[in-house]
Amino acid sequence: GMDLYFKRHDGSAVSCDDFRAAMADANGRDLSQFEEWYLQPGTPQVEARSAWDAAKGTFTLNLKQKIGAGQAHLQEEKRREKPLLIPVVVGLLDRSTGKEVVPSKVLELSEPEQSFHFADLAAEPVLSILRDFSAP
Repeated sequence: GMDLYFKRHDGSAVSCDDFRAAMADANGRDLSQFEEWYLQPGTPQVEARSAWDAAKGTFTLNLKQKIGAGQAHLQEEKRREKPLLIPVVVGLLDRSTGKEVVPSKVLELSEPEQSFHFADLAAEPVLSILRDFSAP
């Protein structure tokens, strides 16, 4: 991504959109939702809830983003509360040994609320969330 960015813009005045476009093109991804990070004020709050289904060996992580906490001072017509694309790095640990049963994985929270499922687990794991200082 950086190579393409410098190839396109080295020595030029650029915008955040130029940077985002180069990263998107280099990775074959639509990154337009990242624009919301600099179009709306405030920092999102992420709520995490988990559930364990012993019969199925499935761990479910539900993530919910609350947008607009930094916008309370704005008039309602000026508020912008669209969901952000929030990378959340998680892993699952064995409850008795502390060893990883699911290594670090980047989950992409892009909706107001999403569930992520981890199947084929032998026992209820311990959630390790926001690894490597992932957002928010």
